[in-house]
Amino acid sequence: MKKKLFLFLCLFTQSLVAQIEHNGRFEMDFDWRNDAPFAISTEEQGFLLVQSLLASQGKEYPLVISQMDTDLKLVWEDSIKVQREFRLLGYHYTNNKTYLLLQNSPAQTKVKVLVIDNQSRQIISHEAKDLLEIEIEEFEVVQNSAVIGGYHDGRPVVMAYDLENDKIRTLPNVFKNDSKLIEVKVNKDGLTFNVLVSQFNLARDKTIIVNTYDYLGNPVRDYELLTKPEYSLINGISSSINDISQVVTGLYGFKSDSNPAGIYINHVDRVGEQSMQYLSFGELNHFFSYLGEKKAEKYRKKALNAKKAGKEVRYRVHPLLSELMEDDDHYVFFGEFIKGFTHIDDINSRYGGYDGVGRNYNYRGINNYNDPLSNNSLGNMGTFDFEFSHAYTLVMDKQGQILWDDWAEIDKEMNGMPVNMGELQWLDNRAVYLYYSKEELRGKLMDSTSTQEPLVSEIALRTENDVLRYENENSLRTIKWYDNHFLVSGVQNIRTKGESADQKKVFFINKVTISVAEKAKGLD
Repeated sequence: MKKKLFLFLCLFTQSLVAQIEHNGRFEMDFDWRNDAPFAISTEEQGFLLVQSLLASQGKEYPLVISQMDTDLKLVWEDSIKVQREFRLLGYHYTNNKTYLLLQNSPAQTKVKVLVIDNQSRQIISHEAKDLLEIEIEEFEVVQNSAVIGGYHDGRPVVMAYDLENDKIRTLPNVFKNDSKLIEVKVNKDGLTFNVLVSQFNLARDKTIIVNTYDYLGNPVRDYELLTKPEYSLINGISSSINDISQVVTGLYGFKSDSNPAGIYINHVDRVGEQSMQYLSFGELNHFFSYLGEKKAEKYRKKALNAKKAGKEVRYRVHPLLSELMEDDDHYVFFGEFIKGFTHIDDINSRYGGYDGVGRNYNYRGINNYNDPLSNNSLGNMGTFDFEFSHAYTLVMDKQGQILWDDWAEIDKEMNGMPVNMGELQWLDNRAVYLYYSKEELRGKLMDSTSTQEPLVSEIALRTENDVLRYENENSLRTIKWYDNHFLVSGVQNIRTKGESADQKKVFFINKVTISVAEKAKGLD
């Protein structure tokens, strides 16, 4: 198709201009009786489309796997038969292989891991039986081990499943009373991973235990984050171990209140000494910027005055945190914040809500709009109204010292359990953020100048004669891809002008780029 370029608002820094580009669209007919296809980034190779054809007959259903290239063209396609008791729950991509996680339901005592070699097209199935009944929230892969985390009998549990030798090891120092599983993260060395769990210290303030294991599940080290009296750590995300040192950051509360007062940053140095910063939201340059200049200044002053008096102001905003991004010189904290949601203790401790089984950059739960596993943490609570306040980025050096922060508006009200709206890509000491809502793409370039304006663009359809009649909001996803490219996918009803009045239901994927270039001369 002819490439369409939509530029509604330009972003100007001292010498940069950014714009949203539409670089192609893929469509396929969609049957509501099946799960919608699910796109998994395979980075520069393209992406994998995975679809459960539940409308088929028999004791098994086909799981169709399609490798697409970066031009949205089919490279290869295959399928595998899956027993109906198993449902696709999550995935992880690493080292040119995609790992699919399936679990039996309702028993939750067996898991399958499908290993797909994206280049050779080989698909290998591994099945672990007679497990503890586990409600899965985390899935990572390190070396040839699948790391599976969740809850058994209300307590956190993490297992390392050695795929090559078909052995499962339950990790020590995780299964605790009055505890929550906060994070499972693979370190940059590709050999170790971190497991964070909450724990009440002797003063009954909530803190975090940071465990590190090798890829077989053997303990490497563990330590407890040391907190000030009456300060509680609400959540946390960890960095990789960098020359023995490490950073853990997240939101903190005051006097056992689950509403946050600010962001903490804990740094452990080479000899194990901890330094903890408690930064109230008023101490952060742009956390309150979404309120407007006058109101933001009022909130900042109130928070700063309270801190001087030895107190903290708490706010009814809660984060959906992404995994801590990192390069050679920086750590990048990013979260989308919601307001008007009062059931924060009922949703996932790190990400704030279920997206199938959790969210992070390399692994997400499968959350198709007709997926019975989505919103499975609701139980009998029903659904809730809430709205996003803003997206927030905080950039630190390797010692956990703040370099700059920035924010982006999110114009969205929702009903249900909170899930992330958009994605952030970190490139060359700046970030690009994108989300899709109400038939519009909204993006922003975030950098140290903090002077950017939002980008807005309508979604591009396949032809100029196509008209968007309806889209299922629960099916919409924004996926970080590679470099400054994103995928936007979902289910839409499309009518073509000049043809019959019938609408066609399609699953679509758009390739979207936020390009950043030197400012052209004469643009002032």
